[in-house]
Formats: sequence, structure tokens, C-alpha cells
Amino acid sequence: MEWIQNNWFNVLQSIGIIASVLFTAYVVRVSNKSKKVENLLLLNQYHREIWLYYLDNPHLSSIFKKDIPEDYNPTDIENRFVSIIILHLNTAFLATKAGVIERIEKLDFDVKNFFSLPVPRKIWELNRIYQNQAFLDYVERIINK
Repeated sequence: MEWIQNNWFNVLQSIGIIASVLFTAYVVRVSNKSKKVENLLLLNQYHREIWLYYLDNPHLSSIFKKDIPEDYNPTDIENRFVSIIILHLNTAFLATKAGVIERIEKLDFDVKNFFSLPVPRKIWELNRIYQNQAFLDYVERIINK
């Protein structure tokens, strides 16, 4: 009892410091979750803009055709559009790897289906040399599953 009377201020100060650290940890955790949702919403916004462009542009219809001749050369607009998708996918990959967004379920399935199509596959082959190694390895692993 005497010890508490002599050290009450130190005890109170220590409790305050511990409570402050716990509160700060809680605020950081909530802030990180909120930031992940914000980043995911932003990524979804860009995703929507890309696909709205596709829907508004009839010159891109061959991208999803499976019966393209072997000697078909993608048009400039197809090349640019698929390159934008590759860049968008790379951004999602890096954001997931950095932990700023949650892993997107079924992304591997989507990547495999997209790059199994002739036009995106041809454009990937042309653009793969410009990709960082981790992303290149990821896409190649998914394509070759």
C-alpha cells in the first residue's frame, strides 16, 4: 500500500502509456483495413473504365474470338487495349503482393481464360519482355497450368 502511495503517479502514467499504445495499434489496424478497401474500390473503378472502353469500341470485338487465324496480326487498337489490361493486371498483382489490397479470388482463373484467347496471347508474347520478373513468372505459371 505504501508503494502505491509513493508511486501512484508512475503507475498511472504507465497505464496511460500502455493504453495509448494499444489505442494507436487499434487505429492503425482500422486505418489499414479502410485503406485496403479504398485501394480495391479504386482498382475496381479503373477496371470498370477499361471494360467500358471495350464495350464502346466495336473494333475490339476480335479480342474475345477463339477462331482467329494463326497468321492474324493484332491491330494497333487491340494491342493498346490488351497492353492496358496487362498493365492493370500488373498493378493488381503488385498491390496484392505489397498487401495494399486483399488477394482477388479467381484472378488466376480469369488470367488463364484471358490469355488462352489468341489475340491476347499474341499480344502477351510481344509485351512479356517489358514485364518485371515476378509478374512475368506469375502470368507464365498461370498460363501453363
